[in-house]
Amino acid sequence: MIGRTSLLLLGCSLLAWSAETGNPVAAAGCRSGGFVLIGSSSFEVAGKADSTLNVTFDPANYQNNGFDEALRTAMTKWSSVSGSNWKFNFTSYSSDISGRDGKMSVLRGGGYSFPEGVLAVTRTSVSTETGQIVDADIIFSPGLPLNSFPNNQEYDFELVALHEMGHALGLGHNDDCGTTTPTIMHSTVDVGEQKRDLYDAEIAGVKFLYSGSGSRGVSAAPLGVDFQGVEGGPFPGTQTITLTGAAGTTWSAATSGESWLEISPSSGGVAGALTVRVKPENLASGLYGSSSPKSIPPSTAAFVLVSSAAGSQHLPITLNLLPPALRVIPGSLNFGALAGGPNPEPQILSLIGRLGSAWSITSTAPWLRPTLTSGTLTATLSVNVVSAGMAAGNYSGSLRVTAGDVTREVPAQLEVTSEPRLQLDPATISLTSPRGVRLETCAAVRIGSFGNAPVSWTASASESWLSVLPGSGQAPGPAFVCAVAGALAVGNYAGSVTIAYRGPNNPQTIAVAFRVTPPAAVSRAVSGATFDVDQPIVAGQLVTLFGESLAPRTAQAGGFPLPTELADCRVLVGGIPAALLYVSPGQVNFVAPAALAGVAGSTTVITAYNGRLAAPSVRARVAARAPGVFTVLGNGAGAGAITHADGSLVSAAAPLDPGEIVSVYLTGLGPLDPSVPDSDAAPSSPLSRAVGEVRLRIDGKDAELLFAGASPGFAGLQVAIGRVPESLSRRFPAVVVESQGVSSNATTAGGPSLLEVSPASLSVGNDSLLTIRGVNLSGASGVLVGGETIPATVTDGPLQTLRVILPARLLKPGPLSVAVVDTKAPAEPSNALAVRVE
Repeated sequence: MIGRTSLLLLGCSLLAWSAETGNPVAAAGCRSGGFVLIGSSSFEVAGKADSTLNVTFDPANYQNNGFDEALRTAMTKWSSVSGSNWKFNFTSYSSDISGRDGKMSVLRGGGYSFPEGVLAVTRTSVSTETGQIVDADIIFSPGLPLNSFPNNQEYDFELVALHEMGHALGLGHNDDCGTTTPTIMHSTVDVGEQKRDLYDAEIAGVKFLYSGSGSRGVSAAPLGVDFQGVEGGPFPGTQTITLTGAAGTTWSAATSGESWLEISPSSGGVAGALTVRVKPENLASGLYGSSSPKSIPPSTAAFVLVSSAAGSQHLPITLNLLPPALRVIPGSLNFGALAGGPNPEPQILSLIGRLGSAWSITSTAPWLRPTLTSGTLTATLSVNVVSAGMAAGNYSGSLRVTAGDVTREVPAQLEVTSEPRLQLDPATISLTSPRGVRLETCAAVRIGSFGNAPVSWTASASESWLSVLPGSGQAPGPAFVCAVAGALAVGNYAGSVTIAYRGPNNPQTIAVAFRVTPPAAVSRAVSGATFDVDQPIVAGQLVTLFGESLAPRTAQAGGFPLPTELADCRVLVGGIPAALLYVSPGQVNFVAPAALAGVAGSTTVITAYNGRLAAPSVRARVAARAPGVFTVLGNGAGAGAITHADGSLVSAAAPLDPGEIVSVYLTGLGPLDPSVPDSDAAPSSPLSRAVGEVRLRIDGKDAELLFAGASPGFAGLQVAIGRVPESLSRRFPAVVVESQGVSSNATTAGGPSLLEVSPASLSVGNDSLLTIRGVNLSGASGVLVGGETIPATVTDGPLQTLRVILPARLLKPGPLSVAVVDTKAPAEPSNALAVRVE
């Protein structure tokens, strides 16, 4: 026991190797009860979801003897703490110590290499997503004297067992807690020493992690599922996840959204079973679902999410599709040629299969000729057609590809025509340009010819604002359809381009839709979280531009590094190109360049470009810090973007629990260490932490802050992770993040939130119907206006709708503030919206 503890990040589990010499790493140090929780530098353990750990004993060493009895006695002591619902549950004798089995195996030796002086090691697996324990194993050293009835040269086996079981349920070493009372979780023990009771520190720790009168959670076994199949072959067989827990416990399940992953049923009670199946139809060979979650919230690694009243578990799913014996892409070929004209363009054939396998190919038609006839997989080859001397008509043939004992036939069709014809791609075009711009905006069109034969053509446009470049040419080849806004008024225009040639279906036309938008203009540059015009911008912050004609179309960045030009839109901040996440004609989201840190306290110039046209520049204030918490409705008010430890959103249906760990998402924290380049995602190792003091305030109290900094895997997004205070005065408490003395916008944890109200103006002297849309609205909601609460009707939906009739006596000329309250909790109103009374 008594050795050292190290923490290793492996896949999606945190292995806390509690081999006792020195103290385990702890996220928050000693608690007031004199106990320590195992964890990492960025988070600490949150216990086990179902408060139960099934246990097996090594039958060769711990069956029907004094060691067996000592282990059972130690388990009973941990499972009998008054005020705790923790249970160790013996299930069988087994020497198996396989991973992801969701149980605790107690072994001697186990092939583990023990450092000198270490009596036992506990390997505790903790989910990096939820902080919850998912597995633990205890291994006793075979080389040191352990005895159930120790003499003065031996160590007490039951004392060591009690200590190691403390690690298995989430407690660390408490050497530095300064306690003068006895404790089991100290990292050293003397020969002959006997302590066989749980003391104040241990009792406080297990009650902290597992308070309650009964288990509400669900245990899953196994803790993940691996499938293997062959590309194009039969689907792998289904697999079953067994769900157990306390009688009456219910659960729900969902997948991470992959099209190839299915489960059934989606809910049930314990004991129950969850069937997992994969349908890898049209998937290429490879490993799917293998990327482990690295960010908060988790990335898109494939998983099944099992949720119960005690929390949620992510069960990783992997699918390994092996290459087939042979696959040919595409499965058929189609060619066209002009009689007496050139040969059609060759087409590509890809051969996929077991790497290094020999293949051969033969043709059933003399006009169908592959460039290669044999080789090893994988391979890519061209297929040519020789159409010389062939009369007009339709011809059929095939290619037969063989690898090993597998043969695939690829049908091929050839159409030979006597007259050339054009092929236009695309047949319709949409163009956009701001009013007053005299520069052309263009779209490419390919003027092709059937069979790749040369065909001369001429073009004409139906409108004066429309043109084709060039005006004539020879197919196959490119051309450009262009429009000029010039003096055209704002609006939508339609025209067409006619392509004439000598042949069938002459002429052919391209329909053109042209939208003339208002001139490019930026109305405001604001924090992407709050949209507050009075809040300055900060280096590394998510910033939103609002305006008109900022971009010709809507587009979003496809990945990292982020582009500085997207859909012909660019943004310069102080002359520096900004990394773009999203652009549209009315809104652009970007990451403020890191160089802004050098001009904090002054102002900078922001210029948006729509193509070659710049909108008039705007000036924005710059600060070192300006934290803004994102909100559920994206309007900077009401319920904040706050999640439970399992990644689910804090809401009216799932409010905060005292003592739980939550994540608050925001932007504008200020300097980070290490800094994150403008176009890059924040790293997960090392984590990029906020520089300077950050405080998370919940219900007016300082929450215990576990981490504040960049959210791994994202750009411009930051997160503050903390523990909710042990007592809350409100169901939906206020949440504020403060960075070096600068406070964020005030949000609530799951409180009622309003998005919009209609109509925007009401008449004096008449009762008026008001419609409000929002979220987290109770069925017992009323509208707070003029100091009175008026009963209202709420209709549920993705956005809830509230309707209320306001009496004429409350409608006085001028602005009118309306908010929504739960009549059962009138002290917690929503954000307010303004209505004009005229």
